[in-house]
Amino acid sequence: MKKCYIPVVCFFFLALGQLNGQIADVYEIRLAAAGGNDIAVQMRCINPTNPCPTTADAILDITFAVKWLNSYGINLSAPISSYGVIRSGVETVQGAYEFQIFQLNAAPFFFPEGWMSGNWYTIATVTASPIGSGTYTFEIAETGFNPSSDPNFNVNGDDYLPAINGFAELSNPLPLELLSFRAYPLGADVALEWTTAHEINSSHFEVERSADGMDFQPIATIKAAGEASEDIAYNTLDENPILGVNYYRLKQVDNDGSYEYAPIVNVEFKAETSIRIYPNPFSSNVQVEILTENGASVASYLFDSTGRLAWQGQLHQGVQSLELPTLPAGVYWLETDLGNRVERVRVVRIEW
Repeated sequence: MKKCYIPVVCFFFLALGQLNGQIADVYEIRLAAAGGNDIAVQMRCINPTNPCPTTADAILDITFAVKWLNSYGINLSAPISSYGVIRSGVETVQGAYEFQIFQLNAAPFFFPEGWMSGNWYTIATVTASPIGSGTYTFEIAETGFNPSSDPNFNVNGDDYLPAINGFAELSNPLPLELLSFRAYPLGADVALEWTTAHEINSSHFEVERSADGMDFQPIATIKAAGEASEDIAYNTLDENPILGVNYYRLKQVDNDGSYEYAPIVNVEFKAETSIRIYPNPFSSNVQVEILTENGASVASYLFDSTGRLAWQGQLHQGVQSLELPTLPAGVYWLETDLGNRVERVRVVRIEW
């Protein structure tokens, strides 16, 4: 311990010690991606004028913290370390960041062979999880970030301030890149089309529809290509659109069950063709779908090619089945009186 004999000089040395309690420009510390979701914590000696430690020298203490954005929702595992590096305390949130402090469990640990060559040495490896799609950055917390997390190496009893020399980025690519998604009226249907690029492990798409933009229900499932580097176009039909505004969203599902939603699109559907027949041609039973804005039943007539009445009745809003097993094979016209207009649809009956 140094003694002070002159008060002014003593005060000077105390102030200097408070400002420069750590020796700088000797060591560096960094994080590096170590494959998968692993992060390596590495250190090295960088000062050739102050000889780097030999195998007889020991680190008595290590303190550092790893920080990352709290919005990631990620945790770090306990470290794997041959040098006794462990977690100190619990993960803590500070501002926009979450951080975890690490220290030595037991001291000392002695420097390995080759330390003097300036090589990076991995002193611990931690695993980040859960890692979703995207890029995640992890850093060593700088001096002043948090009083308890300031980086420090104690070598042979002296405290050193390691310089921070790099950060780790973990990247998990999106299962696909969505280039476009659109919806538009197509006769009595709404057509939905989307295009993707760079698909990786994509499983399928789910098309969902809503009448209010909030409560969505699935209406179609389309298998994805899975793996592709080129643009791929997909499409499907909503064969039962709602009169008025229809809201659609696309759910992109990965093979591991994770998913993302594309932005919602909407289209106003006004039925231009209010009658739809299927199958057409038919053999016995035929499905008739009527789209009317007021939902009322409408008078309907079936004429043969000569204009003779073959059937008449009331058709209601939605889908109904007409059983016409005795109707002779031929071409017919279904005529529906919608009040403000009359629509005619060609129908063909065949014998099987």
